[in-house]
Amino acid sequence: MLKTRLERLERQCKFQIWFRHQRFIESLTDEQLQFLRVTGWTDAPEPRPGASPLDNLSRQELRKLWEESERMFGGRSSEQLGFFADHGHWPEAECSERNCSKNEFDDLKKKFATQIKNLSL
Repeated sequence: MLKTRLERLERQCKFQIWFRHQRFIESLTDEQLQFLRVTGWTDAPEPRPGASPLDNLSRQELRKLWEESERMFGGRSSEQLGFFADHGHWPEAECSERNCSKNEFDDLKKKFATQIKNLSL
């Protein structure tokens, strides 16, 4: 009984973390998303309550989105997630011109080089 309750609480916590993260991602501009992709960091504030399109979805719709996200990203290591962010596909899929966005990622790093340098100061 205690184990079941702890598992339920852990799932609720994971859902809340995912929800806050998704709301935040939805609120970013394209430029902020690109910078986040390259650096893993942004100074954008968390959106106000009611400001995200996710705020208008039912709990059931949100849970379905969360479960889809868990199927795609759950259980992946930080190295695998980093590779996905850089390349746009998982490490087990071979890089090809059709499925790999590493060149785009490298262009974004060049685009934000000055800002990245200022972050490290």
